[in-house]
Amino acid sequence: MEQGLLRFYTIDDQGKEHILQFAPENWWISDRNNFNQNQPSEFFLDAQEDSWLVQLNQSFFLKASEMSKEFRAFHDQLLERRIFQLYRRVYALIGTSARQRYEEFIKAYPDLTQRVPQWMIASYLGITPESLSRVRREVAGK
Repeated sequence: MEQGLLRFYTIDDQGKEHILQFAPENWWISDRNNFNQNQPSEFFLDAQEDSWLVQLNQSFFLKASEMSKEFRAFHDQLLERRIFQLYRRVYALIGTSARQRYEEFIKAYPDLTQRVPQWMIASYLGITPESLSRVRREVAGK
């Protein structure tokens, strides 16, 4: 992503959105299952702001990986980093408090509180907007 902000999310059977990731400038975002298995995606990707994107398809990655060991190593490193981030995200959702998740969100996305509505941050954190308001008051009153 060159400029702008994307969100990656799904919608459950009750119509509730669950945001899995935000992608501000200089971040990579993709549905790896869709990308690698060529299956229809279960996820949505929306631009939250006017955005400039670079879109790369699977054949690009395959050809570039064949042509360059350095590119293959770069791609593998990106994938490993994403897997690690997902592990951390799952752990945060099942093993940390809402306050800890909010504090980690602020570290990962320092300017997003000014760029997205609070309900989106709450969705990402797995809490209600009311709980987010309570957590924000706690953090502000440190």
